[in-house]
Amino acid sequence: MKDRVKKIQGPHKPSKKTRASHKQNWARSKNVHNKAVANTPLGTKVRAMLYDMTKDVKYKEKNFKKNFKSGKIYKVSEVRSSLASAKRKATANARKQYVKVTKVQKKRGLKKSTLKKFKEANPHLWNPLFSFDEADIEAFYDS
Repeated sequence: MKDRVKKIQGPHKPSKKTRASHKQNWARSKNVHNKAVANTPLGTKVRAMLYDMTKDVKYKEKNFKKNFKSGKIYKVSEVRSSLASAKRKATANARKQYVKVTKVQKKRGLKKSTLKKFKEANPHLWNPLFSFDEADIEAFYDS
């Protein structure tokens, strides 16, 4: 009986982290939010990046200026949901592309590629920030 208890209470195997934690996601979105609501050149650049990723008109500079004058700024939850929707949109479009490619491969009698290999070959389809350079991405997320 004691051996059984020791096995249960023994050290657990650390699991491999595959995603950012809830706290990290909110911290990153708060950093983006702080930059997006600032009336600075960096804020303009961040809003342009958000517009490019989401195609949401509230991130256009003209709309921001109008709302900024009246005291209405973005909420952290708005920015976070926009980032999440950009990621979902990119993933959905990438999956559609994968389905199209596999249909063409099947039609031509070629060997069907796996989703993993498709992701490796086309990382630009899965990441909404891929079209921006590294300095912009660091400025986008870092505080």
